[in-house]
Amino acid sequence: MIKLDLPQEPAKLTDKKEELTRRYVEASSSGKAKRVWAQPYIKEALLEMTHGKCAYAEVKLAVNGHRWDVEHFKCKSKHKACVVEWGNLLPSCAFCNTSKGDYDVEANEPIVHPVFDCPNDYLFMRNGYLFAKNKKGEATISVLGLNDWVMFAKPRAELCLELNEDIADCLRLIERCQTETDRYEVRNKCRALLHGGLPDREYSATVATFLMCEQRDLVQEIEQQLRAWELWDEEMESTKAILLKNALPK
Repeated sequence: MIKLDLPQEPAKLTDKKEELTRRYVEASSSGKAKRVWAQPYIKEALLEMTHGKCAYAEVKLAVNGHRWDVEHFKCKSKHKACVVEWGNLLPSCAFCNTSKGDYDVEANEPIVHPVFDCPNDYLFMRNGYLFAKNKKGEATISVLGLNDWVMFAKPRAELCLELNEDIADCLRLIERCQTETDRYEVRNKCRALLHGGLPDREYSATVATFLMCEQRDLVQEIEQQLRAWELWDEEMESTKAILLKNALPK
């Protein structure tokens, strides 16, 4: 999970919010709840906010079988007036959405809201496995099932193994580097590593944490060598800053 920036509320939603809320409340009272939130202009804006990922688990949506829906942070069954409230709607994979279900974040232990909270205040990660820093972090992991082995923890752990090998490849290249071409190959591999932790990439918090925290010394060794060769540029520096912001350190 990474911190998300809430975009401006879609103009169509601003115009139709009262109508959509009324339709939902009326339909709910008769036992025929309408999916008033499933408007294209709502779903498109939400996907743009998360770069097409689940707001909680960071899996790419509508890819590799990850079905998705609009998730209501304050559950719609108990907070009907918030059914299309901007900031209460998040794109979620089916697993997280089903896991959370009708969990009431106001009546029970709250969970992390990726827009209004900073995830790294509540969560930290080791080798792709999430740990809690406090009760809110514990509730977040448990309610959403973020450490489910098959769905999330195993893919994240496998990604860490791949990153570890990529780092080792960079270091081996440095050891046998002889030409300017070799140096540029190291630079390009390092750049690709960093780009894997950008917000639009799947499991970006996992990559950011592994590179900036768990393997910090080795990544710094590569960076220092590139600086010595004058191949560490502003783009790489800005990418590193983004990864540091999104990492989940202990």
